[in-house]
Amino acid sequence: MTKEITDPKVIKPPQAMLFRLDLNLNVTEVSNNFYKLLGYTKKETIGNSILSTVHKDDRSKIKSIIDSLLTKHTQIATYEARKIKKDNSEIWVRAFIQILEPVKNKKEILITCEDITADIKNSERVKKLHECFLNFGSDADKNIDIIIKAISDLFDASCATYVKKNNKILCACSHLKYYCKNNKNNLLKSNFYKKVIRSSPPKVIYIKDLQKSILDKNDEIVVDNMLKSFLGKAISLNNQNIGALCIMFQNTFILNEDDLKFLEILVSAISVEETRFKSQLTIIENEKRFRSLLENSTIGIFRTTPNGKVIFANSKLVNLLGYSSLEELTQIDVPKKIYANPNSRKKIKNILEKEDSIKDYLEIFKKKDGTLIHVKENARVIRDENTNKVLFYEGTLEDITTQKRFETALINSEERFRSIFTNSGSGIVITNNKNYFIEANPKFCELLGYTKDELLKMTFFDITYPDDIKKSKKVITELHKGIKKNIHVQKRYVRKDGKIIWGSITVGFYSSELNNEYNQVGIFEDITESVTNLLKLNARDKILSALSFSTETFLKTLDWHANINEVLKRLGESLEASRCYIFQNHVSKSKEILTSQKYEWVAKNISPEINNPIMQNMSFKKIGLSELLVALKANKIFTKLTKDFNPKAKQFFEAQNIKSVLLVPIFESDKPWGFIGFDDCVNERIWSKQETEALSTAGNLFGVAIKRKIFEEELLKAKINAEEATELKSQFLAQISHEIRSP
Repeated sequence: MTKEITDPKVIKPPQAMLFRLDLNLNVTEVSNNFYKLLGYTKKETIGNSILSTVHKDDRSKIKSIIDSLLTKHTQIATYEARKIKKDNSEIWVRAFIQILEPVKNKKEILITCEDITADIKNSERVKKLHECFLNFGSDADKNIDIIIKAISDLFDASCATYVKKNNKILCACSHLKYYCKNNKNNLLKSNFYKKVIRSSPPKVIYIKDLQKSILDKNDEIVVDNMLKSFLGKAISLNNQNIGALCIMFQNTFILNEDDLKFLEILVSAISVEETRFKSQLTIIENEKRFRSLLENSTIGIFRTTPNGKVIFANSKLVNLLGYSSLEELTQIDVPKKIYANPNSRKKIKNILEKEDSIKDYLEIFKKKDGTLIHVKENARVIRDENTNKVLFYEGTLEDITTQKRFETALINSEERFRSIFTNSGSGIVITNNKNYFIEANPKFCELLGYTKDELLKMTFFDITYPDDIKKSKKVITELHKGIKKNIHVQKRYVRKDGKIIWGSITVGFYSSELNNEYNQVGIFEDITESVTNLLKLNARDKILSALSFSTETFLKTLDWHANINEVLKRLGESLEASRCYIFQNHVSKSKEILTSQKYEWVAKNISPEINNPIMQNMSFKKIGLSELLVALKANKIFTKLTKDFNPKAKQFFEAQNIKSVLLVPIFESDKPWGFIGFDDCVNERIWSKQETEALSTAGNLFGVAIKRKIFEEELLKAKINAEEATELKSQFLAQISHEIRSP
C-alpha cells in the first residue's frame, strides 16, 4: 500500500527492562519487556548468568563494573553494551546498575536497561552525514552525486537514485545484482517514480510492500530486481518539482521518524546544491553581462585603495582623465594628481569610512593635462569579511562637466545659458511634457539634419529609430512618474536624409516659468563612430575565428580538399558575404592563363554559380578582367564595385547579381595558383582594411595547404618511381645472370 507521509507516527522504544541478579550474576527475576525485546523464554533466562545475553566483547567490562561496585561500596554505576537477541542479532542498551540493601542478609543487584540501538544507529548516521558534507566541493553536480551515494549507505538501501526533470540520472547501487540502461528507462516508467515527481507540494512517498501494491508490483524494475520497499520524495525549487529522489529496497524497510528526518535533511541538501548550481549559472551569465557592461559603459568605473592608489579603472575612466593606459593611471597619487583640491579626497574618505557609501557626490577633478572637469561620484567601501578592514573603494564616475556648465548657465543668466546652448559641442534639446520639441541647438540640428523650425513641429519619437521607440517611451514614463531624476539612454536615431546614427542622451526635468509645466532637457552626443568601431571589432573577431578554424583544419588533415566547404562557409559567414568560392588557374595550349571555379558556398536566398559553364576555363581577357589578372600575378588583393568595371566586366558581374567583389590571390610557391573570392549581392560594399588584411592571411593559408598537398604528391610519385627503378634493376640483373649461365 502506498502512503503519502507528512507526519509519521513516532515509533516509541519499549519500556525499560529490569533484571534482578544474585552476587554470582545469575538472573533471579526479569521484567516481561526482556522477553519481548530479546526473544528468550523465562526458562532460558531465570537461573542463568546475565552475561550469557551480553556480547562477548562486553562481558569483562560489565563484570569489572559490578565487582567495583561491590568492593568500593558504590551505590550506582552505568554502562553501554551490546545485547545478543535469541536470533543472534544485536541491540545496544544503556544499563543502570544498583546494589540493593541486603534482604535476609543477602545482597542483590538490580539492572535497569533501555534500548538505545536507534540512538547509536543515528549517531553513526550523523557521523557519516557529516563526512559526506565535508567532501563537498565547488561542483554542485558532484556534490549531489556524493549525497546519493551517502543515501544508499545511510538507509542501507539496495539503490538510491536521483532523477532530474531532464531525465539525467544519478544513482548509487549497493545491493542490486545489476543496474543497466533498461533499469533507468524502467524507473522513468514506474508508477512510484511518477507519483513522486507529480506530488505537489512534495510529499514523502513510502511503499512498505511493493509486491502487494496493485499499481507497483508489475513494474519491470520491481520485477527485475525483486524490490520489496520504496521511499521517495520530489526535489522542489521555487515551488516547482525539478527531480525525484527514489530509494529502493530488496528487503522490507520500516520507516520511522528518524528516517524521515534524515530524508528531509538529504532532500534539503540536494535542493541547496541545485539552487547553488542554478546560482553558478546565473553568476557566469551575470559575469558575462558585467564584463560587457564594464567594457562598453559610458561612465567611468574604478577601484582605489584607502591610500589613494588606483587598482582598476575601465577604459572610459582612463580616457576621461586623459591618461594613455591603466598602467599609467595606477602609478599616480590620486589625491595630488586627480583631485583639484587634494583635501577633498580626505573628506570623501572620512564619509566613506563612516557611512560606507556616497551617492551622487559632486567633485572637481583634474585631467592629466591640467583641465578641470566636473564629475558625479558614487562609491562604496569593500571590507574584509573577517576583520572588517577596508580593502578598497569601488564606484563610478560620470563626467557631468557639460551638464554642470549648463546648470550654472541657467542659474547665472539667460544670456550665458543661450551662449552655452548655442555653441555647445553637444546637441541640446528641450521638449515639453507631450514630447514635442520646443528648443534645439545648432549642434543637434546639424547631427539630425533638420532645421530648428522643422524640429519644432515634431516629437522626440519622430526622430527615434522605430525599434527603439518602445524603450524610449518606457524611460520617459519613469522620468514623468519620478521613478528616476534623470535618464541616460543610448539608442538609434533617423536623420532627415534617412541615415541611421547612434546617440547617447541624458535627459532631465526642469521647471518652466512660462507655462508652469515641467519640460525635458536632453544633452545629445553622437556615438556612431564608437558603436561602428565596436561592430567592426566584432566583425574582425568573427573573421579571426574563421581563420583560426581554417588553420586548424589545414593542419589536421593532409588533404585540404576534405573540409574546404566548411572553411568557405565559415569565411563567408564571418564576412556576411553572399558567396565565397575558389578558382584555380591553368595554362591553355595557347599559353593563356585560364581559370575555373572549383568550390563555392552561398548564403541563404543567393543563387549558386558553381554549375554555370561560363565559370569553367574562363579567360580573364574575354570577360574584361585583364586588370584582375595583373593584380593576381602581383599577389595583390583585388576589390571593386560592379558599377565601376568596364562594360564587359560589368555585364559579367551583373549577370550574377553581384554589387561588390573582393578577390584574394592564392600562390603556390611563387606561382599564381588561383584565387578565393567573396561577392556581396546586397550592398555596394566597400571592403574594410581589417577585412582585406585578414583575407590576405586566408589566401596565404590556402597557398600553404596547396603546396603541402603538391609536395606530398611529389613524394609519393618519387617513391613509386624509385620502386619501379628497383624492379627494373632486379630484372636486368636476373637477365644477365641467366645469359652468363647459358652456354
